[in-house]
Amino acid sequence: MKKPVIIKFISLLLNLLTYLTVTVITLIRDNWYQSGDTYALIIWTTPLALVIAVSGDSILNIIKTSIRFYRVLLILISAFVFSLAWFYIVALFWGDWHLPFNVPMFYLWIAGSCVQLLFLDRYLPKQTEKINLWKLLFRLIVLPLTIIAVLYILLLFVMRFA
Repeated sequence: MKKPVIIKFISLLLNLLTYLTVTVITLIRDNWYQSGDTYALIIWTTPLALVIAVSGDSILNIIKTSIRFYRVLLILISAFVFSLAWFYIVALFWGDWHLPFNVPMFYLWIAGSCVQLLFLDRYLPKQTEKINLWKLLFRLIVLPLTIIAVLYILLLFVMRFA
């Protein structure tokens, strides 16, 4: 696979598949208690997966080590940071740390982000030329702008059907 768009789309699907798998396991364990939360789970999980898919190559370009152990460790740390930031953003919408979900969302977001970033690190074509600092900064600015745009669309969607 040499097409980055297809790789990014597959990573987005892997992220969502990770969430759904753990959610189904949790629901089976709880005798399908609050299984209606699955739709809200997908709605609140998709923006994080989309943001990581869009700016994953920029995130991975910041990690400049060729030692595999350190690279994976930095990917895990960045997945934790992105998940924590997303958790705070969602908590701002809901106004509570507990959130209205039956599944442990924070841990799911960490796991899905790790799977997605590791997949992108493995399959995205490596950049061979020297990266331009301004181009990297522009790509990293796309990350918060994408989050803001997705949250605005999500807010409009929620307000329309509320």
